[in-house]
Amino acid sequence: MKKIITILISLITIISMLSSSAVSAMEKMSNEQLESIFYDWLHNYSLKTYATEDWVYDTTIKEIYSSTEVDEEGDPELLAYEMVYEITEYKNKNATSVVIPSSIDGKKIYSVIRPTFETSKNIKKVTYSNGIKVVDVETFENHKKLQEVILPTSITHIGLEAFHNCKNLKKVKLPNNVYIDQGAFKNCKELKSLNFKGTSEFTKDPDILTITSDISKEAFANCVKLEKINLEIEGIEKKAFYNCKSLSKVTFKNAKKAPYIGKKAFNKTKNGIKFFVKNKKVAKSLKKKLNGSGVKNAKILIGKKIVYQNING
Repeated sequence: MKKIITILISLITIISMLSSSAVSAMEKMSNEQLESIFYDWLHNYSLKTYATEDWVYDTTIKEIYSSTEVDEEGDPELLAYEMVYEITEYKNKNATSVVIPSSIDGKKIYSVIRPTFETSKNIKKVTYSNGIKVVDVETFENHKKLQEVILPTSITHIGLEAFHNCKNLKKVKLPNNVYIDQGAFKNCKELKSLNFKGTSEFTKDPDILTITSDISKEAFANCVKLEKINLEIEGIEKKAFYNCKSLSKVTFKNAKKAPYIGKKAFNKTKNGIKFFVKNKKVAKSLKKKLNGSGVKNAKILIGKKIVYQNING
């Protein structure tokens, strides 16, 4: 039963986040092809586990959906199944630093699921190798000794509460185009900087957080030492930066339009928080979207010039 539950969780959380062009161009499998792949996995692979000195891993089915087509119920249309490998256990209980491999015995690793590090609570630094696609739900939740996380460009999804309550986490290197799920870094109270891989303009400043994709509900709630963030995103969901009491500067770098901002997204941030934008059109739009965001006496600036001030959301 535990195995089945784990498989179901994985199916929900590791849905491929392929680019729109790649998914749209993919030819839809027939029902016979889908059934063939599923039953092949079910009868020949689903109960198999593989092991090395340090790792235990097995297989699951990844569902690939269309980015443009929907089914009769209005949900994204299922295009294909793919069998992938995922790590389920790390045997070194005393490790303080770990590099998660992207392949084991020639088999490509897609993700590392939740139980993997449950008995490895001494880890201070974790590095995901390039090729891994997903940081699974709650993978490092409550790892109190974890201080540094390095994520490669291949990561597209940081799962639900993946690093929740890692109270000593101080440094995270984020890839481009990553989706940060609900509560992913909630209660990371020592987090001061997130380094944006591939954007050297911002990695020079250790106090700046830089992200290029959507931020889900409470993703950084209670990160009380965050001071500056740079965002290139489509949307910030409800309470994403709730109680980030040191947050005083938000920059929307090169944004052509203001992102969606959910209710209380900036509630309990610093009084007089400054938002920096590139032009008056974005400034005007942002002023409207800050309504309900929880800001107090906020300012919107273009360069050093204040365009709007005393904004209360």
